[in-house]
Amino acid sequence: MTSQTRKALHTLVDLRIEVAMGRLKENPHYMEIYKNQTATEDKIREVFQDTESYFDNQSIRDGLEFNEIYIQGLKDNIHLLKFLGIVKKEEDL
Repeated sequence: MTSQTRKALHTLVDLRIEVAMGRLKENPHYMEIYKNQTATEDKIREVFQDTESYFDNQSIRDGLEFNEIYIQGLKDNIHLLKFLGIVKKEEDL
């Protein structure tokens, strides 16, 4: 099959698809299903965006919490080392 024949066949198939889709757009049952699917797709897209935002914010929150807990642990260990006399207080030096 030559390149021109292939292009002509491709064009013919595309035109036939357009004709078939045009007939469907005149079918009320099809249009109702199409509108419902479109509305559902919009809802699903919104849920995915909300979910992505949730996980992004959760990661940020986890990072902030981890940092605060780590810093508190360091402070508590320094106080414990001072209490045990392992580390001298500055005023004792």
